[in-house]
Amino acid sequence: MVPYVASKMGLIGFTRALASALGLYGITVNAIAPTMVRTATAERTVGAGGGFEAVRAGQVVRRTQEPSDLVSSLLYVVDEGSGFLTGQTLNVSGGSAFL
Repeated sequence: MVPYVASKMGLIGFTRALASALGLYGITVNAIAPTMVRTATAERTVGAGGGFEAVRAGQVVRRTQEPSDLVSSLLYVVDEGSGFLTGQTLNVSGGSAFL
């Protein structure tokens, strides 16, 4: 888990730093942090050994995340009405961040 956690924290830090650097130009920078998403690759790798079940057990919303679950979050982040949102990471994880 060390490489995974270190890389995720690096991306969060990069998001904040880039938002700080580009804000003066009216550019916002945000990130979306999903839980394990059902994709063909995930089905063959981490999902094949019970990974999806293990992730669901730690979520408040007890279902596997689908790619379509991320669309409304993405649309919110890129909408002009969200122009004051910057440097943030939205956890779209079925509530696993709360447990």
